[in-house]
Amino acid sequence: MLFQMPQLTLARRQKDHDMLLINAAFKDPLNSSEILTQVRRSLSQNSPPHIPFDSKRRLPQPELHELAISLVASSACIRGICRIVVNGLESISPHILHRIIDLWPRLLPRIVYFLKAVLKEPESFVKLPKQMDTLLSYAAAAVCDGVTLSSLMLRLPSILRQSQNLISCLAQVWIVSLENRLSFISFNMPTFFMHEKSLLNVFAATIKQEIPVQRLTSVISRLVRDVDCIDIDWVAIKDGAILLRTLSNDPSLGLSLRLAKLIPWMCYVVWRVVETPKPNTEASEQCRMLALLTTFVSIHVGLAQGPDWIAQSLKRTHFLRSLWKFSQEDLTADLAKTIAEILNTLTINLIWRTVLRRVRISLKKLESAVDAPDFHNSLRKPWATFLHVANHRWETRASLHGGSDANVCMNSKCLDSSLETGNITTKIHRCSGCGFVFCSAHCQKEAGDTHRKFCQFEKSKRKDGYPDDVMQRDELFLYHIVMSDVRHEKELVATLMNDYHTKCNADTYPPVTCMDYRDAPMSISVGHWEGFRGICGIDESKLFQELERGKQAAGLGRNGKLVLSILPCGLMLKASILWVEQTST
Repeated sequence: MLFQMPQLTLARRQKDHDMLLINAAFKDPLNSSEILTQVRRSLSQNSPPHIPFDSKRRLPQPELHELAISLVASSACIRGICRIVVNGLESISPHILHRIIDLWPRLLPRIVYFLKAVLKEPESFVKLPKQMDTLLSYAAAAVCDGVTLSSLMLRLPSILRQSQNLISCLAQVWIVSLENRLSFISFNMPTFFMHEKSLLNVFAATIKQEIPVQRLTSVISRLVRDVDCIDIDWVAIKDGAILLRTLSNDPSLGLSLRLAKLIPWMCYVVWRVVETPKPNTEASEQCRMLALLTTFVSIHVGLAQGPDWIAQSLKRTHFLRSLWKFSQEDLTADLAKTIAEILNTLTINLIWRTVLRRVRISLKKLESAVDAPDFHNSLRKPWATFLHVANHRWETRASLHGGSDANVCMNSKCLDSSLETGNITTKIHRCSGCGFVFCSAHCQKEAGDTHRKFCQFEKSKRKDGYPDDVMQRDELFLYHIVMSDVRHEKELVATLMNDYHTKCNADTYPPVTCMDYRDAPMSISVGHWEGFRGICGIDESKLFQELERGKQAAGLGRNGKLVLSILPCGLMLKASILWVEQTST
């Protein structure tokens, strides 16, 4: 009896200390000094949880009691420190921050323990808070607080260098939380990687080493599946879109190309969101808007890869019509800015024939006008510019192809097609697989060998997800666009040329007329050839070859221009220089 009295007294004292810690961490008004005192005492007396977390296994009473004390004490320690730093490290006095940094090495294994519990048994955390038992509730709270606390502490370089194990757990927990719809965890994750560049770099390196790319890109599959549900989970869609935005914004991950291939599916997500009735609750509407914003940002990153991915997105979705309809809603400033950037990207890429053709087909489905009363004010000008450039480019294309679309029968022995124009006067048959046009079923059968090979090639290419190679087929069209714009802007070019000759002395070589299509509307300038040398990656031999041609032509009294065209081509530039005789312009 005498031997048991000190043990009972010690247990009662331990229980009193634990209650002081719980009250300070969870219930009492914030008192940093008191919380730090109780946390330091608890960390000194209680070791980190060492019994594996398993909510399904029934433990013996002694082990269960030991696990309960350890879980509750660890959860309270994490919550207490999180309450101190939740408003930012800069709001804490240096003395308090120094004490927190001193406690961090002992807090870290406890945070990692709870994160690994999520990785081991994510299905247990899917339950609603009311359905969780006491220990599971403390574990869920510790995970949320641990994520928030880590997002702040990892901003300190001294802690970031020594926390690779923690970052690895966090990266995996983010994916697991999205896969199992643990929104209470995924909600806190973006704070890690949206603002801190150094932390994002470490996170990117961890992703490369530990998480397969297929697992990351499967997030988009869940987005499509979630959007197709009758009762849309806007929180899950928002969290998945944020992950894609975070990954696509970092080129070092090497995921840009793979994410660009997902552009049609992401456009499909936007289309379903726009077509779905607005949610009834304000919270769901906020998640819907945030999901759209992050999806639009990811789409814009993909569209910036080049005209081939733009053509792919416009080919298999209603993306342009979705943009049009969404532009008539009451948008936030961020959403309107993102849509304007997408429209600008589409506008400057209208010089590519394949993009222009897809835009033209999409525009036929639009039923409103830019000056409609319900059109968003900040998007009137981007839409007007886009439509004006699209119409101008289409007129240029029509002048190149004879002013009308020719439905040419692909059977070379067809007697019903004109040899001069190739226009079909009878009802056409268009193959759904490759787009080949025939004037009859007989012609389609007669050209079976050629058609079959090409159709199989087109189907396999579409199945693999690779878009058409627009670069090789658009060379003639690009040349025609540039020459047409030179003729269309001849008065401005003449004025710039006169200004150049007035300001500059005569040179051996003629001046360069630069047609820069990197923005909408395009910019035109006239300058000395050395000012453009090397700026666009033009081959030196090609540059001097055209300069010599211009010099020789000028010596023979022939009028002409050195025309430099700078064209957008994804993240790269396509530039070419050519001496053009006056008769050609």
